[in-house]
Amino acid sequence: MLSDPKKAAAAAVFLAGALAVVFLGAKRNFELGNEGVLGALLGNPKYADTESEPDPSVITEYKTIAGGDLNWAKANAPDFKVSTPEQLAGVAAYVNRYVTQNYLYGDYQYLTIELQNDIDLSGWIWEPMGTQSTNADHSFTGMINGNGHTISNMNISKPSGSDTGFIGAGGSVTVKDITFKDAKVAARGDTGIICGGGDASPKDFTNVTVSGTMWSVAPSKHVGALSGYNPNGDFVNCTCNVFYDTQSYNFFTGEDKLRDDVAKSDYEQYTLTLNDDLTITRSSTPDYINPSWVIIRNGERILGRGCDDELTLDLFSIIDDDLGEYEIYIEAYLNSTYAPCSNTIKFRLVYDPSEYDADSDIPQFAKHMGSDNEIPLEITRDQAGNVVCEDPSLADHYDTDKLMWMIYLNDDLLKIVDYKDMPAFSLTKALSDLNLESGEYKVWLAENKGDNSNIQALRLSNVITYDINTDG
Repeated sequence: MLSDPKKAAAAAVFLAGALAVVFLGAKRNFELGNEGVLGALLGNPKYADTESEPDPSVITEYKTIAGGDLNWAKANAPDFKVSTPEQLAGVAAYVNRYVTQNYLYGDYQYLTIELQNDIDLSGWIWEPMGTQSTNADHSFTGMINGNGHTISNMNISKPSGSDTGFIGAGGSVTVKDITFKDAKVAARGDTGIICGGGDASPKDFTNVTVSGTMWSVAPSKHVGALSGYNPNGDFVNCTCNVFYDTQSYNFFTGEDKLRDDVAKSDYEQYTLTLNDDLTITRSSTPDYINPSWVIIRNGERILGRGCDDELTLDLFSIIDDDLGEYEIYIEAYLNSTYAPCSNTIKFRLVYDPSEYDADSDIPQFAKHMGSDNEIPLEITRDQAGNVVCEDPSLADHYDTDKLMWMIYLNDDLLKIVDYKDMPAFSLTKALSDLNLESGEYKVWLAENKGDNSNIQALRLSNVITYDINTDG
């Protein structure tokens, strides 16, 4: 028997929830083992044909976040450097009790959690950090930095409600450099080992590893190994090894699973075509809800823009001089989520044709993006050291009001000089209004495909390089 009335009440509530997990387990033909009801959470489930009787004495061994160090959390808010399970539980209790968000009016609390050690949550029943209801918003907004550490043996039993995970309801969340090992989550609704749900603000993950098991008390479309409901999040260098209802389930988000369902279906696809001038055209059919262009550069989503009335995407106006590998496709609202519904265009944008990868299996473009990457103007240094066109008559084929000298310092755009004002380019004169710094300067001719308020530089020439050392 439990002598502490508070512990006894908490045990009764937990036991009721855990029994729902047991009932589900019996329906799914697995046994919770000799450990009893909490065996599915505090031990390893054993799959068989019968269910063992629970051992109520096990309940005396668990802790909840109510047993966390709330005073420590209150003293250290809003930036927590966590070293113990008690401190971590105290932070969760603090968020659920004292943090109130009002995102609509820009009134919200941003919290940071930094792990100083590995945290072992064996013997704890974790209550998701961050809640939302019609009466109050106690969601978690902020950053969790694991500093390379691990949170192991997290156990959650939440057979009622939604938003279940280490974070329950989240606003804008960043999680990085952390491992969740051997987590066990039994829940319904939006569920993920790290974050359950919340609003549509992005939950971004970098260098995150997750392993564990999840069980569903009721089916949900938003179940993910890392994050349940997360339509706008980014994942960089993340891995997972998770089982959901006994099946391998390595979808980072619930949306990933829904998109996979779409990919395996017979939904009609838009057709995208990459043109020589680095525009992309799309077919006018099918007619889906809210189709959007999606651009990903080096694995990071940089654009999602509606394309209901846009059959041609002009990449000049978007990617500018940003180098890297690009993927472009269309997504639309299908199967209760936004899912890709076109072929994917891939290409690589490099600084100079000399950087082309001979082994690349995708199209490559240099910054000037000309047809077949030909360089129409050749520039060189004259006897006076100025940069000029080898054949100035070729420059006359262009609108001289549109020709520009592009000046870069260490690959960052430094200045633009009109060609008509300086047909014989001098670096010192061009930068006479600036302090000349040490570094590598690069100069080339470009044509402005936009206007003065929206410059879109189309490179027309080879590159002249200056190595400047002002310390010598």
